[in-house]
Amino acid sequence: MNGRSLAVAAFAGLAMLVAADVGRATEATGPHVGVPPAVTWVCETHAVVVAPEAASSKGTFKLRTTPESGEAGVWVSSDLQEAHKGSFLARHPGCATGCGYSVTANATRFELWAPKKIAPSAMPKGEPMTVATLDLTTGRLRASSFIDNAIAALEQGTCKAGE
Repeated sequence: MNGRSLAVAAFAGLAMLVAADVGRATEATGPHVGVPPAVTWVCETHAVVVAPEAASSKGTFKLRTTPESGEAGVWVSSDLQEAHKGSFLARHPGCATGCGYSVTANATRFELWAPKKIAPSAMPKGEPMTVATLDLTTGRLRASSFIDNAIAALEQGTCKAGE
């Protein structure tokens, strides 16, 4: 093989590598870049409730996140341990069939909304509202629940992708 043949072969190999990288970059575009398509998260958290009565609980549960359109998706809760009554999931049983989430601009966090994305002040009197964040890089979950525009509970813990 002469020098010209080696150069042509090297160029052809490099062109194939560049084409493969361009193909991957094209597939990884859109609002959910870096966000898993559908994942079940196993979470372990600690909750402190201040209203309507003071309480504290620890336990595990599962969340399933599924992207939909734009920068939004649906999350579904399951397997909440009975003893973990302070969890925001206990306040929002409707999320067992689905509540919404949004993705932060840099696609590193989910913002989970329960029962829906709304300001605490816009909720009907006595109804709970929760916003939780799930950091996709650390697995850290933090939730703040409100009733009548005041903090009702705080929860934090970690979540891991998997069943």
